[in-house]
Amino acid sequence: MPQAEPSPLALGAYLRSLREARGSSLEDMARSTRVGIRHLEALEEERFTDLPSPVFVRGFIRAFCGFLHESPDIALGLYREHAGELAAAPRLAAPAPPPPLWANS
Repeated sequence: MPQAEPSPLALGAYLRSLREARGSSLEDMARSTRVGIRHLEALEEERFTDLPSPVFVRGFIRAFCGFLHESPDIALGLYREHAGELAAAPRLAAPAPPPPLWANS
């Protein structure tokens, strides 16, 4: 089966369309991939604040696509675009760490 063509879809809609085209359920995917169903739902619903760190999210995306026998390249690209938006958001500077105790001696 040919891979789905990239479209201006968001990541969640793209992943859902892949899954629905294969007739797979999130429950079957969660059992097979051992990725929690709440994480799979969060991916499809683009609730990125409900997901762990990006390294885990990329692994979830790979597992999601692997279960469907699809290349993860498009989905990872969509995630990178989203993550780039997050990285571009202004962040507060972290406070400077205190000097080491041995420096005062």
